[in-house]
Amino acid sequence: MPDYSPLEKQLHEPCSDPRAVLVVRKENDRSGRIWVQQALLAHPEFQIVPEKARAPFEVDFYETIYGVKNFSRDYPGQPRFSEAVVARCADVRTCDRVAAMFHAVSPRDEPELVCGVPPGTTGGFARVSELSAERRTLPNEKSALVAHCARIHACLARQASPRRPPATCAGIANEVLVSCSMSTTCEKLYDCIFREIK
Repeated sequence: MPDYSPLEKQLHEPCSDPRAVLVVRKENDRSGRIWVQQALLAHPEFQIVPEKARAPFEVDFYETIYGVKNFSRDYPGQPRFSEAVVARCADVRTCDRVAAMFHAVSPRDEPELVCGVPPGTTGGFARVSELSAERRTLPNEKSALVAHCARIHACLARQASPRRPPATCAGIANEVLVSCSMSTTCEKLYDCIFREIK
């Protein structure tokens, strides 16, 4: 795995329950989960486990309501809160590394490392459906453009690319974005997309 720069605020021992808040998105925006999904596909060193992680490089994930809830709505049923994807690790080093990896993939997101339940948690606990075994797949022709863009960023981070597209992959033609992101390896993707990045 690439040697990504660690976050400024790392976890320190002793910590019996290390966690990393990887991404926070508002009002049912599922894009953060897709970015985590594609980041992990490009970094198979991290093993996703269905229950509590118990070994180095094992990580389990859940999503939760995060931050202050706002009950004023523009329309009935509108969700007025943020949701977070949280990684639980068996050891501090794994959480430090998964947070550094995700920040390298998505620099606009600022992962937060904590010991125990993140203090911003204000809701329940649910598994991240995008990280289930059957949904952990590379983008295909029917995938949303955000999945293709996330795959591009994940592989460019893995390949230590000196150039990156904007977070939305603006400026890359959709057909090129889709075609390159379906490359079976990050090496092939890099060769496909690099000339398209300004």
